[in-house]
Amino acid sequence: FHPEAVKIARRNLDSVGLVNLNDTSSLKKFLAGKKYDCIVLVDVLEHCLYPAEILRILTSCLNKKGNIILDSGIFNNSVM
Repeated sequence: FHPEAVKIARRNLDSVGLVNLNDTSSLKKFLAGKKYDCIVLVDVLEHCLYPAEILRILTSCLNKKGNIILDSGIFNNSVM
């Protein structure tokens, strides 16, 4: 996490979350009642203890036609 990157992101994006993803209850609390058209994760999940659970939580926060854009080395080029 880089404080300046968060500051820049907050100026340019609708929503920026700074959450400890190894604490899935914090993620659920942050996302409670929110819905997204698009969630972007780039080089994040490989650093998390519970990547599958994180994806389940994020998927539940998507609008009906929402998407998750994901780039991570943990999937070894497999298709999901």
